[in-house]
Amino acid sequence: MEAVSEKVETTVTEIISRSLRIDVGKIVAQARLFVDLDVESLDLIDIRYEIENKFGIKISDNEITESVGRNLTQKEIGELLTVERVVSFVKDKINQQ
Repeated sequence: MEAVSEKVETTVTEIISRSLRIDVGKIVAQARLFVDLDVESLDLIDIRYEIENKFGIKISDNEITESVGRNLTQKEIGELLTVERVVSFVKDKINQQ
């Protein structure tokens, strides 16, 4: 199971790297998508689409951002949504299948 977990982390990091056109080595687990990596809403849509295709899962429009909490402000989401959180979200979605 640990090998699968590492594969998910590596794959999600690679997807983020490609979507944002930044070096994969610059993406760390604690990086905040909107604050540290300058993700914009269209970037997040692209990341979501790539994750869906790669892992064969379906993600609704706001599901990734709502995974950090509901009824949060954009600023709160920006502070809480990290690469690590996205990886955890994807693992949870895979386990729900």
